[in-house]
Amino acid sequence: MSRRFTIGRDRSSDIAIADDSVSRTHAEMWMEVDGTLMLADRDSSNGTQIIRAGQISPLRLAAVLPTDQIRFGEIALQVKDLLDAIEAKFPGAIPHGPSPVPVQQSAPSPPPLPMQGGLPPPPPARAAAPPPLPPRPAAAAAGGALVRCECGAIKTMGQICPGCHR
Repeated sequence: MSRRFTIGRDRSSDIAIADDSVSRTHAEMWMEVDGTLMLADRDSSNGTQIIRAGQISPLRLAAVLPTDQIRFGEIALQVKDLLDAIEAKFPGAIPHGPSPVPVQQSAPSPPPLPMQGGLPPPPPARAAAPPPLPPRPAAAAAGGALVRCECGAIKTMGQICPGCHR
């Protein structure tokens, strides 16, 4: 089993979030052996919610995706940002990132086509690249925008960091 990362208001949390709506130890995140990224609420006062495809659901224990958004009390953060905070504080702790969807095995290549008129056949057409994701709106907390401190903690701009007190 892999290491569990604590998320909460306590400065000793692996991912510290400086906001009164976040419990001291609000939640835990870890990666299962199969690469599934898991998140569990730890009986927080204000609860944890998952926001996926615009749908908000309470979260007690769930597999999460990097594209999901998680609300800890009143603070909403992207799972990707939580992973970035873990990587900043514990480099290599989550080595390959989550892979919630099994990797499809590619079909064997068909045999090469015979050359016609001395020219090789044209290469197969490639699928168009997906459009870039739209920029994320800046997260706002009761006191202002959320920022990441040099130590990896997440805090409200202008607030003293719970991790390093800067």
